[in-house]
Amino acid sequence: MLSFLGVLGVVFASLIAVPAHADDAAGNPIVFDTVSFEKTEFEDGTRQEVSVQWHVDGNPTEAPISIELPLPSWLQGEADFFTLRGDGGEDIGSCTITATAATCEITDDAYVSERPLDFRGHFSFYLVSERGNTASETIDETIGGHDFTFTVAPRQDNGGGVCDDCEYVPAQPEKFGQYLRATEPGQVDRIRWVVRVGDVPAGTQPGDLAAMGAPIAEGRVIEVTDSGIDDGMTVVSVRVIGADTVRKGPDGNEVLNFEDVPESELDWSDDFTTVSWTAAPAESGDLGQNPAGEDLRGLGGTVYEVEWTVTLDDEGAAGAYYNTASFTVDGRSTGNMSAVSQRGGGSGGAVGVNEGQLLITKTVEGDASFDPAPEFSVTVDAYDADGTKFDSESATISDGESFLTKTYRVGTRLVVTETVPAAPSNIDWSAAIEDEASGGSSQGFSYEVVLSPENRNVGRVSTIALTNTATLQMGAFSATKTVVNDDGLALDDDARYLLDYEWDADASRGFAAGAGTIELVADGAPVASGSIPVGAVVRVSERASASVDGGQWQAPVITPAEFTVTADTASQVTVRVTNELIRVYGALSVAKTLSGSGADLVADDQEFTVHYSFPAVNGHPGGSGEIQVQADGTPVVVGDLPSGAVVTLTEDAPAAVDGARWTAAVFSTSEVTIVGGEIAAVTLENTIDELPAEGGVDTPEIVPGLAVTGGALLPGAMALAALLVGAGVVLLVRRRRQEA
Repeated sequence: MLSFLGVLGVVFASLIAVPAHADDAAGNPIVFDTVSFEKTEFEDGTRQEVSVQWHVDGNPTEAPISIELPLPSWLQGEADFFTLRGDGGEDIGSCTITATAATCEITDDAYVSERPLDFRGHFSFYLVSERGNTASETIDETIGGHDFTFTVAPRQDNGGGVCDDCEYVPAQPEKFGQYLRATEPGQVDRIRWVVRVGDVPAGTQPGDLAAMGAPIAEGRVIEVTDSGIDDGMTVVSVRVIGADTVRKGPDGNEVLNFEDVPESELDWSDDFTTVSWTAAPAESGDLGQNPAGEDLRGLGGTVYEVEWTVTLDDEGAAGAYYNTASFTVDGRSTGNMSAVSQRGGGSGGAVGVNEGQLLITKTVEGDASFDPAPEFSVTVDAYDADGTKFDSESATISDGESFLTKTYRVGTRLVVTETVPAAPSNIDWSAAIEDEASGGSSQGFSYEVVLSPENRNVGRVSTIALTNTATLQMGAFSATKTVVNDDGLALDDDARYLLDYEWDADASRGFAAGAGTIELVADGAPVASGSIPVGAVVRVSERASASVDGGQWQAPVITPAEFTVTADTASQVTVRVTNELIRVYGALSVAKTLSGSGADLVADDQEFTVHYSFPAVNGHPGGSGEIQVQADGTPVVVGDLPSGAVVTLTEDAPAAVDGARWTAAVFSTSEVTIVGGEIAAVTLENTIDELPAEGGVDTPEIVPGLAVTGGALLPGAMALAALLVGAGVVLLVRRRRQEA
């Protein structure tokens, strides 16, 4: 898609003497020296600035001087009215911009008569492409006597095209300003401050605008206050409008149907900065069609807007104006909402011969992005032919702004010097200066030029373009990794650990938010980060490390975890990351159950000897031991078993019982794997049968330790200590031996 926002390519037509549709009072024609567009390839619907330089083909002696630049029907001027300034900044005339032409008139007779030679000037204005093409077109036009070839791409949809069902979606409350430029003589600049009012749900905190904005139900009490209308503004009209329905046009989009709220329902403060009212009943659901054939739908509530139209006491001289407002719904406040409104439009001026003016423009480039824009102090010192300084003037300008100097006579040496902002201190500035008229340039913060015919800067306004490049100063830091593994768990020496770092944007210092990752090895060697803007407050965190069999990582210790980057941070800040890896332990419980006809002959306190053992696992040397379990079924727990250990269980033959014989011994599982933080529960069932009466058949004795019939683990991964206490079991470890 062709975009007006691309790199600006200024197209200048060659200088040719072509009579225009204007002349001075004596009938001398106006010649358009240059007509320049920001781009000749653009998308239909885009807005761009047109700059014009002109001169009178003759020697005017009196006003008026009229200049008219007709425009093609599809390149429509943006309605505007602005003052033309003389070489001393005085008002010498005006320009009116309409859709079809730019018309300027110099009316100051004395100003013209005092400058009869090579009278020339300039003006700029904005226009919008309204071609309406559906495919890319190439159009040849002659404007002001200069030939242009435009390539116009079709306007893109940008989400606003035809759709099947584009329903209105409530927007969050907002505050904005519309700068209303004067568009014809007698008008004054105005600003319309607007507050979009929507519901403030119960529980919403002031400032959480994203949670607000739904249509307001009937009966809610609304109060809106504009606290930003100061002594420099005069309220000329107020208005409250509301919409409880939306209509769907041919493009498929639903839009709000605003209507004025009757004055009788509004309660305004004496100074008209606060208004309150009660939300009216609202339509709901499908309402059919309006007379224009558009579908109507009720919102079930009402969206309101409050408008204040003000005039500006300084007639727009400040350029930018700020305003703050808030509102409540049933006492629940939005908090303050702010807006700025700026004048954007044309300008122009004119000078006569044997003098010259400089128009100093400012452009800021580089990798920094500022808010607010930095200001540069520009000084112009004027020296006569003897080298004596006889005048000096200065101005403060920002990116996109300009400074028009006084007019100086031929032979004057003008020295332009700029001072870059002292703050923020994290920016390195460089400068390039280009002199459009003479072709001179400088790669520093100072430039000088003599007003002379040879330098083509007499009788005209010559542009001196000051371009400053802002380069962010960058820093870095280093990081090291240490792993504490006192339990000797098996650990991959080549394991990688990821350390993330991030910082927030700082508009006052000119840098955006950013982030990065460092890959560390646990060898203590420092690893450098990527480049980070000086002044950034960096926060460091470590990602979770890969799991280790039988072990558990403790929370990393990061020192420092937050710091501010300076130009020499890389040599001063080393982030040390320490992780401790500890062994995880589980437990084993064994409970005795009895079955058979002789079970009642076994005393509850009879003990049975169970042996357990496990081989080396995850760096643990392994171990073994024995426990005594009683016939009453009380579980006996063996603790401190390393996670992952495979424990094997056996039982000694139980002691004989008078009148009975042991016939079977079955573990629920004779081999169990330990899980950290859990208790593996095993039951051992012994079968004992009562001996038969004399003459009966005896049951053969069965040696304990028969085949496993099944196993069970306590559910969950609870803390081991809690399990032991909560289970109410006996922790009994006897004659346990630990293998070396």
